[in-house]
Amino acid sequence: MLLSDSFDNFAIFRDVSIGTIKTKTICLSIKDCKQTPSYVFHTGTAFTFTYPQYDKYYVSMDVMDEYGNSANKKRAISLSTGQVQDFHILSIPKASSSARGLEFFVGKNLDNSILFYIMNASGTCFVDANLAVDSDKDGNPQQDKDFLCNTLSLYTYPSSQAVFT
Repeated sequence: MLLSDSFDNFAIFRDVSIGTIKTKTICLSIKDCKQTPSYVFHTGTAFTFTYPQYDKYYVSMDVMDEYGNSANKKRAISLSTGQVQDFHILSIPKASSSARGLEFFVGKNLDNSILFYIMNASGTCFVDANLAVDSDKDGNPQQDKDFLCNTLSLYTYPSSQAVFT
């Protein structure tokens, strides 16, 4: 299964297929894959893609396991104009808005992990993905540089099911 999140003409993707996959073909635009090889991916579990224009794109994923069983899934991704002010958060699973701010659900089905891409137009920044954990072991758990902005980062949380805001 291929999950995605997008903002403006930029998208992040995460392949969460289970089992032993022998072959995989991910096409990020069914109408463009045959003419433009950059729309096709055969490896990797997480990646980004910048589409050339705002449009509705049809994405497909074909997989075959080691026993010859195959599956095909198609879905649409709609891109519309957007402008990053300070920053914008893309995530898989997608964040939801609440009265407390953005919430990220971390569940067992994604191995307690969230794929992040923090878009920052104004320069360099970093993210401390879990304020309860001192990942750099400096005695202060609230200033760890778990990952940088403008990069794709997969972060695994210790809890089996939790909501982080």
